[in-house]
Amino acid sequence: MRRDRKSGVGAILAATPLSKSAYLGGKLAAHFAYLLVLDVVGLLAGLLAYLRWGSGPFSLSEFAGPYLLMTIPAIAAVSALAVLFDVTPVLRSRGGLVLWFFVFLFGLVKLPMDLAGMEEESGRFRSASRPVFDPAGLASDQWLVRKTIPANVTGVSTGHVTRDRPIERVAWSGVRITGDNWMQKMLAVMQRPGIDHLKTTKMNFLGMGPWMMGRLAHQYNVASPRELLEAAQALGVEFVPCQMTMDMLGLRREDLIDGMAEPAGAATAIEIMTEADASLFI
Repeated sequence: MRRDRKSGVGAILAATPLSKSAYLGGKLAAHFAYLLVLDVVGLLAGLLAYLRWGSGPFSLSEFAGPYLLMTIPAIAAVSALAVLFDVTPVLRSRGGLVLWFFVFLFGLVKLPMDLAGMEEESGRFRSASRPVFDPAGLASDQWLVRKTIPANVTGVSTGHVTRDRPIERVAWSGVRITGDNWMQKMLAVMQRPGIDHLKTTKMNFLGMGPWMMGRLAHQYNVASPRELLEAAQALGVEFVPCQMTMDMLGLRREDLIDGMAEPAGAATAIEIMTEADASLFI
């Protein structure tokens, strides 16, 4: 609304038959739709994590139902408060940002916890009933967590947790860009180097083809390209890189994966093939 006033759109809308309730309702709906999109993105991220690492049966209603039942009322409450703070002269100032912090902290977090009868010392609820007033869903989340664990378990938190030991970091090799000139580097970006990034199918379909092929391979216990490479090396298979390809793409010896033989040109490769029991050109 502040942007409408600064851009002059507000004056144009004021000259139309649009009523105040319709204008505010449209702003409320826009806030709700925007936050709902972010909410669905979070849900899709959880779904992708299940498809990648999950196991066991999957129920869409059990997966998405509790999440949406808890977040949609919170989105509606935040959208309504956002409109209220934007149309109220005092609240839409910088002081309103400070006031909004306390409204969220006490009105949407502490008050629902107190009304639900949560004891801060033990993290337990005095009442066995579900919290009645809980616009943000935080009290209900705590209540459901406490309900599903044994009574003698303590120290449960769904918020910020302070650890007494360093967090174990996930190993990440980073993005490796090879090549000397800009064309070689662009090719390395478009086709990521490394055996773990090999395309298992040419049917891309915006990334769905390789994902489905990988999912099927995992489901039917098909070995990955890395596992096949390690098995071949264990059987004594020798891999000879092409020197011409390395020169064209700006690859060095240290850019290759472990276990590769010395690079060879066409003449050396033909000589090796004539002496080998079996040879494959890939």
